[in-house]
Amino acid sequence: MAGHTDRPSLALEHNGFLHGSKPSLLILNQPILDLDLLQRLWKNSTFKICADGGANRLHDLFLTELEGFQDDYVSFPYLWQLQDNLPSIRDFYEQKGVIVTLDPDQYSTDFAKALKIIRQYSREHFAAENGQGQQQQQQQPARYTVNILGSISGRLDQGLGLLHEMLREQVADPQLDLVLFSERSISFILPPGRSRVALDVAAGIITANVGIVPIYGPATISTAGLEWDVEDWRTEMGGNVSTSNHVVREMVEVETDVRVLFTIERAKKLPPWPSNKT
Repeated sequence: MAGHTDRPSLALEHNGFLHGSKPSLLILNQPILDLDLLQRLWKNSTFKICADGGANRLHDLFLTELEGFQDDYVSFPYLWQLQDNLPSIRDFYEQKGVIVTLDPDQYSTDFAKALKIIRQYSREHFAAENGQGQQQQQQQPARYTVNILGSISGRLDQGLGLLHEMLREQVADPQLDLVLFSERSISFILPPGRSRVALDVAAGIITANVGIVPIYGPATISTAGLEWDVEDWRTEMGGNVSTSNHVVREMVEVETDVRVLFTIERAKKLPPWPSNKT
């Protein structure tokens, strides 16, 4: 996201990507407690994949809040990466026409396997849009985004592991942007250099509460657009950290010499869409 403007709330806005390419959606293994959040991310995504038990969690909703709306989610093929699922749940998806795959690679995490599938989809989608043949599909779009529906509120080691995997994947693929939608936050990694982040607090999707966390190592940052701006400020875990800061301008600028985690609080109750149907 270096050198261009990012708008983290876009995936939660009505017709957020009306004039641009929609991101992919990766659903991880955690209880889906916010149905409105799921529906917004789903509507604003072009490709959906569940990693590990994510498909189980979605299936749980089909038996409760989404009972009667299953076909809105699985009426045409999406690609799911399933592992250790009950045969009945796997059969449910396959009978709906969903493509099911199991990657036996024991040296890769489910997160990495899912992103591998998304990466291939992005290449094929980009090639189709640009009239490229099979041999040209190795070319990746200039940038592509994956929204992650996940959690960092359960086991601490798993939450830290997720943040680690986000870093690892973005270091390996500089064209990839990952945005984590957790219980009350939207979080993503800012790379070295200058980044601009559009934060329209007045729209009611996010609050003014923001943090810039040097979780990946000591950093020197400068900011503009926050209540407590800093310039050439050394930040590190165990030292100075910019948490509990506040947005005061719609466009926030951050300059950093190493990758930092940027996190903004999501509003507890989001403004309604014209229709909540998927």
